[in-house]
Amino acid sequence: MKTVHKKFEARFQSHLNYSQLLCNHNKILVALSGGSDSVALLVLLRRLSRIHKVHISAAHCNFQLRGKDSDLDAAFCRKLCKKLDIPFFERAFHTKVYAKTHKLSVETAAREIRYNYFEELMKTHGFEALLTAHHLDDHAETVLFNLLRGSSLSGLMGIRAVREDLLDGVVIRPLLPFSKKELNDYLKSVKQRFREDISNHSLEPDRNFVRLKLIPLLEKRFEGKFKPSLTRLASQAEEIRDFLDERFLHFLGGAFHAETGILELPRFNSLTAFEKKECMKRIVAIYGVSPDFDMLERLALMPDLETGKKVQISKQLIAKREREFIQFQLC
Repeated sequence: MKTVHKKFEARFQSHLNYSQLLCNHNKILVALSGGSDSVALLVLLRRLSRIHKVHISAAHCNFQLRGKDSDLDAAFCRKLCKKLDIPFFERAFHTKVYAKTHKLSVETAAREIRYNYFEELMKTHGFEALLTAHHLDDHAETVLFNLLRGSSLSGLMGIRAVREDLLDGVVIRPLLPFSKKELNDYLKSVKQRFREDISNHSLEPDRNFVRLKLIPLLEKRFEGKFKPSLTRLASQAEEIRDFLDERFLHFLGGAFHAETGILELPRFNSLTAFEKKECMKRIVAIYGVSPDFDMLERLALMPDLETGKKVQISKQLIAKREREFIQFQLC
């Protein structure tokens, strides 16, 4: 009879084989925080590295936000990688200073710092993929959190298993089908310690409230069906997104001229209100803008404006109503 960890490793290996997430990615970098999720990912990959023939390294960001605990996290990750014979990279950052200088929240600053550092490592050392330890609970939490914030369709996709738009390389999340409890049970079965971030237990951040209060309440009320339902919703949202991307790629190829920023009005006016907003969303994305719902409404109604009227989309981008077209211009 297989032990708990052998069963879980078999499931993880089966998932990798079926999804082919590591196909053509032989040199990988694992984002290692020291928490249970990233430690489980690293241990799983190390145990299966011979089967999948991958060369694993790990990187840790010390954001210096929790005093001595931050240094203890870094020391734990360093020691774990030495034990597993895995090359280890680490760097300490003055996160609060960075946040103040760039006028960002500490959370946003940490995210920006983290991915900048990972991108630097990938370029310097030739890593083909960055692996992060986002799991099923993170996925459900993200979908619900985005829904409560009034997210668009893209927000309902939650966390994608593979992303190629975050940095110079591919970001892979191999643990998305597995729950936090399963990961903790696995670590317990292999007697592997990890670091606990006590700030994760605070109800002050909205996201923590969603994770610690809302989701457990809904899971209990709906007898464990809530998180799987959110996962299905996210999957359907991604399928719709892919369908729309293909449709509007074809449409924009004939109606929008990226070199001049001109969108032809006769073709645009033939669209439904929904299609107009989806069209505008993809046009402004070319300029690096993610519009909110109100901005999309304004852009979709531009054909009703008088000739010469402008809409300020961002500090760097405007749209101007001309007689037969709308022109997007960088300021």
